[in-house]
Amino acid sequence: KTIRFWDSATGAAIGSPVKAHSDWVRAVAWSPCGQWLASGGDDKMVYVYDAKTFEVKSSLRGENAIFSLAFSPDGQLIATGEGNPYNSREAGAVRIYCASTGQVKRALTGHQNRVSSVHFSPDGKRLVSGSWDKTVMVWDPSTGEQLCQLNVGAAVTSVEFADDNTLVSADRSGKTKVWNIATGEEKTEALAGSKFALSKQGKDKHKQQVGRFVCTAEGDLLLIHLLADVEEGGDKAAKAAKTTRAPVAFFRAPSPIQALDCQGAEIALGCQSGAVLLLRAAVLLT
Repeated sequence: KTIRFWDSATGAAIGSPVKAHSDWVRAVAWSPCGQWLASGGDDKMVYVYDAKTFEVKSSLRGENAIFSLAFSPDGQLIATGEGNPYNSREAGAVRIYCASTGQVKRALTGHQNRVSSVHFSPDGKRLVSGSWDKTVMVWDPSTGEQLCQLNVGAAVTSVEFADDNTLVSADRSGKTKVWNIATGEEKTEALAGSKFALSKQGKDKHKQQVGRFVCTAEGDLLLIHLLADVEEGGDKAAKAAKTTRAPVAFFRAPSPIQALDCQGAEIALGCQSGAVLLLRAAVLLT
């Protein structure tokens, strides 16, 4: 029921736990500017905190438990994935709110189960949702129109845009899949983008990108998947051959992971126990 802030460099807690929710916290999301953190939970509430003072700056109320959250790239909108935590057969919904006023802009229906993940495309022109009904849906957030539906084959735990035309999904069967939105088909080739990238200082003192990665969660395990190894030389075919979506690092959380979000190369986790963790990807990959 609490939110905690952590120093990503030392792992030390900053300030006291913030108790705004009256029930389990299931989702956390950073604003693009890093100034705000939003949380959502079983009490149907979304709270937005000032990341410097840890004070609650605003709140809004959903229609059901909040299982997932996402800010739009410009920080003007908040999308929620909602559902009934006590009846998994009840249809879920996606709602889009004005971040400053809390006013509902759109209510998107179509999922037949709780909506476990929502994410905006980098250009903000699309919104994707994943559900325990085994589907992923892509929406136009400005009109509420459903643009396409993907049948994943298992309950979806996480879905994110790797770029404006490519999705990455993770499901309860333990599989990570990459999708071409235009065709609605699963991609088998190397993915040319991801949620975060890591760099290191080269011999000429300039930063060199090491690779691109995506995070998924399975139970209490955070899995980091390598999408593209760009440090290796050679032609594109050679690089594609080295690319794998198998996990290259993992972290075991204190309880099942309910939500995750990346800001740069820092990873925020929301756990079933109510714990919120902030991890540095560079440390996990060493």
